[in-house]
Amino acid sequence: MRTDMRIVKTKEALHNALLELLNEKTLEVISISEICRKAKINRGTFYLHYKQVEDLFEEYFKEITADLTRSYQEPYRYVSVLKTSKLDPSTIRIFHHIEKYKSFYRIVFSKKVPLM
Repeated sequence: MRTDMRIVKTKEALHNALLELLNEKTLEVISISEICRKAKINRGTFYLHYKQVEDLFEEYFKEITADLTRSYQEPYRYVSVLKTSKLDPSTIRIFHHIEKYKSFYRIVFSKKVPLM
C-alpha cells in the first residue's frame, strides 16, 4: 500500500505544532484550535485523524519511541550472536536519536506532559 504524502505532511505539521505548543504550556491546556492554527490546517482535518489532543500526542510519542527502538536494533540486524563488547554502534545510534528528537524529550521530561 502506498503512503499518501498529504497525510504524512499533515501529521508532520500537527506533530510540529504540538511540540511548539508543548514548549509553551502543558498538554492539558492545549486546544485543538491552537494546534490547527499552528499547523495551518482546519479542525475537520484534525478530526479525520484524531479524536482529541491526547491521541495526537500518543501517536507522536509512539512514533518517536519506535524510532528509538529501530535506532538501537539497526546495527545488529544481521547479527545472530550479540557480543556485549560490541554495543558501541547502538549506543551511538541512540545518542543520534536523542539528538534528533531533543526538543521532544526536553518537553516530555519537563513535566509538561503527563506520561501514559
